[in-house]
Amino acid sequence: MKHLITTLFILTLLTSPFTQQSHAAFPPAPVLATGQTLCYDATGATIACAGTGQDGESQSGLQWPPPRFVDNGDQTQTDKLTGLIWSKNANLAAAKKTWQEALDYVKTLNSNNYLGYNDWRLPNINELGSLANKGQAYSTWLSGQGFTSVQSDPYWSSSSYSHDTSIVLYVYVSDGNVNGSNRSNVFYVWPVRGGQLNTLTIFKTGQTTCYDAVGATITCSGTGQDGELQAGVTWPTPRFVDNGDQTQTDKLTGLIWSKYANPAGAEKTWQQ
Repeated sequence: MKHLITTLFILTLLTSPFTQQSHAAFPPAPVLATGQTLCYDATGATIACAGTGQDGESQSGLQWPPPRFVDNGDQTQTDKLTGLIWSKNANLAAAKKTWQEALDYVKTLNSNNYLGYNDWRLPNINELGSLANKGQAYSTWLSGQGFTSVQSDPYWSSSSYSHDTSIVLYVYVSDGNVNGSNRSNVFYVWPVRGGQLNTLTIFKTGQTTCYDAVGATITCSGTGQDGELQAGVTWPTPRFVDNGDQTQTDKLTGLIWSKYANPAGAEKTWQQ
């Protein structure tokens, strides 16, 4: 299996859109809280959060409603945080599938009007990643939220990897890691529906193109790929606004970033 290690670019966040609104009104798609409430030392041991600046201390982002998931009584569950509606059974197909088989399986659900709906889709990478709880093992947590047959192995997204379009992005539900794989590998399928549009908080990935088995560009119509459906909150134009003070506001998320993406002028350890 070919894995793609996700590279993280650590940027400086100057302020939170939920405590300071000088540059932007409440955003259309605020970043979700991660669920992390603990802090850790250099060895990974739990420590007191005060003064660490870690995620567990700040717990920034759109807070989760209690309860987050609601059973709709029709074998689906609504995520009240994102507005997305997921099949309650996280392994409907009862088997792993190649990426194309996964897309075809969702088409079959729609053809058969599964549970009375014909708008199922393979989730894009933002939607699939929204199931994350950075404070717990995902699979255990999701099972505790009423979902059944949650698998610890990877689940396909509908999103291709823009730097190598022969690769498709997936999420390890056990730990939330995002990686990439050749389309011929077999992973699990978890269908989703658009949900209540007025409550959607997941923004589009930006993908507008579709690809065949070798990564060549194809017409999107009927593929069920991210590039065709482009599900999520639309990015404002322009998305980033220069505030004239060496910061830029992301009008989509409301976050304010340092305009200079390397203010330290060097790489640093996490504690540094």
